Amino acid sequence: MAGTLAAVPLPFATMPVLTALQVSMVGLLGKLYRHMLTPSQAGGIVSTIVGGFIAQAVAAELIKFIPGFGSIIAASWAGAYTWSLGEAASVYFADLMGGKKPDTQKNSKCDARGF
Repeated sequence: MAGTLAAVPLPFATMPVLTALQVSMVGLLGKLYRHMLTPSQAGGIVSTIVGGFIAQAVAAELIKFIPGFGSIIAASWAGAYTWSLGEAASVYFADLMGGKKPDTQKNSKCDARGF
């Protein structure tokens, strides 16, 4: 669905719909893992994960100015990104189900290489 949405050849027209689709997906995955989320919580998870990909999303929308080829690239990127977002959310909810709580202190520290 994400790839089909992103294939619409109008730059930036699909971003709100695609974001809503991704928030809904995270909410549904939460329900599958017995972790009920409010829409704002699902949106918070999506925005946290999306933070590093904003520039790439804008670039994928800008490439739509290239007729035909741009829509193919944008659709491929949106499909792949939405898939990876779903995978990340599944791991997150599976960890919560298993009793693991995210350690924000551990996850926020980086070494000299940025990892």
